[in-house]
Amino acid sequence: MRVAVVVAAAGSGSRMGAQGNKVLLPLDGKPVLAHVLACFSAMDEVRELVVVTREVDRQAVSDLVQKAVPGKRTKVVLGGADRQESVYLGLQSLTPDTDWVIIHDGARPFITPDLVRSGLQAAQEHLAVGVAVPVKDTIKKVRGGFAVETLERSELWAMQTPQVFAYDLIVKAHAWAKHNDVRVTDDCAVLEAFGHPVHIVEGDYANTKITTPEDLPRSQEFSVGLGYDVHALVADRPLILGGVRIPHEKGLLGHSDADVLTHAVMDALLGALGAGDIGELFPDTDPQFAGASSIV
Repeated sequence: MRVAVVVAAAGSGSRMGAQGNKVLLPLDGKPVLAHVLACFSAMDEVRELVVVTREVDRQAVSDLVQKAVPGKRTKVVLGGADRQESVYLGLQSLTPDTDWVIIHDGARPFITPDLVRSGLQAAQEHLAVGVAVPVKDTIKKVRGGFAVETLERSELWAMQTPQVFAYDLIVKAHAWAKHNDVRVTDDCAVLEAFGHPVHIVEGDYANTKITTPEDLPRSQEFSVGLGYDVHALVADRPLILGGVRIPHEKGLLGHSDADVLTHAVMDALLGALGAGDIGELFPDTDPQFAGASSIV
């Protein structure tokens, strides 16, 4: 399965005011775009990544891609007059034997590999998949400053990215839209106009987009860490989970009490803080941690 990614990062950022391209603004100590690239860099499924950007940002984006996405085929290409044209240019730059393409907004930094994989899996059956979340608020159609209609909330979903497509299908749809001067605001809408159904996978309310200056401080309130730990079960060891001794004929092998639950939580918290991991802070070569309780 040959999977490629197109990251749309060619917007002018006009709603961000004079702060420049929003994908290059800092978020938790690194550019917004770096968070996006880190997600796809961590996915073995992805073999190729293209970022579409503006000429003024090309060097900065190229430097970032080179640093953040080692070991994959990468390219930075110039965008067009709007998002639709930019994505089409990105699609055309991909290796022709690509099977599946993931299209993602460069200003949506809270993407996770699990969310991408849910869209990719659904695309195997439906060929065109969008990620969205159910609308929580009551939505009204307003004309001339007056509410004229209340829309049925149960049928309304707010679209996000990533959006996943069979490569040949999305290229044909974009070519058709360009030829017929069909203008839309996302790639699922290109497929809809082309006459192909789009399957919706439920997204994540945390998968927000940096659009206005107010979004950035709110986004900086979120820090995400991932923690996991693995120890072998062996005889003649106590089984400690979350600081609790569990009656069992075997326990977990480790330098300390090998409490995998506590270790995973610790690693997640340290990761969110950007403070390393327990292997760095409590190395198994240090005798003072031999048999130590992980809770203390």
